[in-house]
Amino acid sequence: MAAYLYPAGGNSARQSILRQGSGAGSWVLWAEGAYLGASLVKADGSTYSVRAPAALNTGHAVSLEVNLLSTTALLALYVDGAQASEVIEGSATGSAPASGLNAPVQVGVWAQGAGFNGTLRGWRYYSRQLTAAERAEAALDTRAQLWSNLLLTGTRSPLLGERPTGVNEFDLMQDGTRYLLAYDDRTQTVIRAAPTLEGLTEGTQLATVPVRYPCLMRDPTSGVWHLWGSVGTTMLHATAPVPEGPWTTPVAVNGLASHADPDITRAPDGTWIMACKLLSAAANYPARIFTASSLDGPWTFITTPLDFVTGQAWYAQEQADPSVEWISGQPVLLFAGWNGAEQSLGAAPLNPANWQATGPAVQFQRPYETWQHKNGRPKIFNPVVFGRHLYFSHNVSTGGLEGPAEPAGWGRIALDGTVALQPIGAWHPESQSTGAGLEVTTVVDRVGTANATVPAGRTGPLMATGPRRVQFGPLQGGGVRGLSHADPGGTALTIAARLTLNSTGGTQIIFEAGTNANEAPGRLLLYVGDGTLYAGLTVTANTAYNDANIPIAAGTHDVVLDIDTARGADAVRLYLNGTLATTRVGTASAAGLTMPADPLYVGHRAGGTLPLNGDLRAWRRYGRSLGSAERAAAVASLA
Repeated sequence: MAAYLYPAGGNSARQSILRQGSGAGSWVLWAEGAYLGASLVKADGSTYSVRAPAALNTGHAVSLEVNLLSTTALLALYVDGAQASEVIEGSATGSAPASGLNAPVQVGVWAQGAGFNGTLRGWRYYSRQLTAAERAEAALDTRAQLWSNLLLTGTRSPLLGERPTGVNEFDLMQDGTRYLLAYDDRTQTVIRAAPTLEGLTEGTQLATVPVRYPCLMRDPTSGVWHLWGSVGTTMLHATAPVPEGPWTTPVAVNGLASHADPDITRAPDGTWIMACKLLSAAANYPARIFTASSLDGPWTFITTPLDFVTGQAWYAQEQADPSVEWISGQPVLLFAGWNGAEQSLGAAPLNPANWQATGPAVQFQRPYETWQHKNGRPKIFNPVVFGRHLYFSHNVSTGGLEGPAEPAGWGRIALDGTVALQPIGAWHPESQSTGAGLEVTTVVDRVGTANATVPAGRTGPLMATGPRRVQFGPLQGGGVRGLSHADPGGTALTIAARLTLNSTGGTQIIFEAGTNANEAPGRLLLYVGDGTLYAGLTVTANTAYNDANIPIAAGTHDVVLDIDTARGADAVRLYLNGTLATTRVGTASAAGLTMPADPLYVGHRAGGTLPLNGDLRAWRRYGRSLGSAERAAAVASLA
């Protein structure tokens, strides 16, 4: 089990984070004060427990390994890569049941202790032991893969505009009550101002500066404005007392000859960080990082961050427009990767001690739309984080076979809300902020209903058999809470899921909340039954319910359940691979609609019955109904 979490303390008793089973063969990952620990119950009923110090309110990568086939190393806990060595109970040697890992995994619940007071950002379950390299990769997956589920279709935001000569490389700043846009108009940098983001591209032109590919920054101490850009292969720097100018004549930046695409950010310790591109075809135009104690320099070369991870084809020929941004406290390198045929957006996590990448770069946005192609070159570029959005530029069509001609504009991606930069297994910010739950759960190396085939190079059976079930119960405290279906007092929800069905026979629960007894009001159900996908919300005990159903075959499907009680008789909408289910069995009552507040059971009914014969690959939950564009984006994010 790999997880990334933030313990918050506040409870001297052990707080369960993740646990599986009870009695012999059961395990639990727990927090206690400023420690993270793990326990395993052995075959003789005794308990083995270890722990390691873990600073509160700080992110920690945690791996817990349980091997019931071993007699000398039943359990191992790793916190931030180091194995926990403090044994506080029992011994790691002995025996455990040959099986015992078939019970549901429970998140944040523990009958014998308190719920987890902290935030569980992401977690993954592996039905085998991992090598050291795989364990390190798993730790990154729960943290750094927060880019992989991003919105995958290019967007032109209606909030943003365009200029006749294009909005190419650009930067955004806020100056008091006004917004500033500095952009390359293909000959120079233009600075515009407006009281709103909506008005920027038509806002007041304040100044022009004879450089291209700009970065704009205000020194918070002196109040002086700085602008960096390039002319040819020379990086230049200019200053002004206010954005309107007058701007000094740009001068070359010492030590940065043959560099371009600068972006400046400030580290939490006050150090200024410059990310830029080396203009060297022989080196494939790599992103590089410099630091300085003053915006006036001098700038000191630190590293070429992506040299420390395995390179990938999608950015093999260029790492343009790099910048260092802090996302949820994690420094991340953003850039536009070029492979000779396509330019797309990517990100890689950084170590702030040396600014080297700590994990592989993830390609999180590609130019999928035909209108993002120009002269046969699909491109999006210049990622800029500003507020709660990531903004970027489009290389748009000039017409013909590449679609209708489009003005060169800029788009944005939400960093929270509809589509979140969150890892697999993450708590969706929209839900977390309102006290509800888990966004996506992915089970890795999941085994089926019979003994799985032993992977090449491994011996013995896998550690678990039977479908992997994940159960969510009420949680307490901190940012981790139970998954209720509507936000508190809410009247709507949407669940988007990607699942693979091995068969469609019998009754198979995908999601269920509320009691099964007497079809009590407020019971929510999404299930497969003998070749049909059903969704329903019980209205009146035994008599009335909103529902929808549609035929479904074995294979992989995208399913969206959208419930909004304000729609009355049309409260329940079910989509299978984009098709709206139109068949209804129930009375479609518009009265008595109640959203359930019970825990959501995933892949089985309470008690483990009616399991899903297949794989719930990924899912997201929203505390509201989604529009058609949002629904499509939610489904795309599950890829």
